[in-house]
Amino acid sequence: MVPEPDWTPQCYDPLEDRAVVWRKLPHWSQAGTLAFITWRTWDSMPAVVVRRWLAARDDWLCRRGVDPSRPGWESLLEDWPIARRQEFRGFVSGRWSEHLDELHGSCPLRRAEFAGIVDESLRHFDGYRYRLSDFVVMPNHVHMLAAFAAEEAMLAQY
Repeated sequence: MVPEPDWTPQCYDPLEDRAVVWRKLPHWSQAGTLAFITWRTWDSMPAVVVRRWLAARDDWLCRRGVDPSRPGWESLLEDWPIARRQEFRGFVSGRWSEHLDELHGSCPLRRAEFAGIVDESLRHFDGYRYRLSDFVVMPNHVHMLAAFAAEEAMLAQY
């Protein structure tokens, strides 16, 4: 049995070092800090729903002077005031979550045996690869709160 790492989960500290990786949205990590992670089943977001979500996002950006068809548009957000960035993240992630909660797709995690496999898998590495705080298994997606001992461990999850 592998010994448990000696660290305690903590809240994000903006004064401490952090790693930021940009993909469609920024992914921030800080050693030992709780992270909210969501993943979904492959069919949970039909193409028409994604197109609608992207159109709403693009419209929101265009109304604020950002052309989302321009390469590197994401870097423009770094110059926005914190309140505007939070508004954008709230709009984008809020809409995405609403669509997930509409329960599109076959919803395989509605079946107790499949939800149980996810539950068992998450608990299996708790205390070794990460510290698991909470999680919920929805019919077509999973949310979890976990802390990783190092930024590299968390960013490897992407």
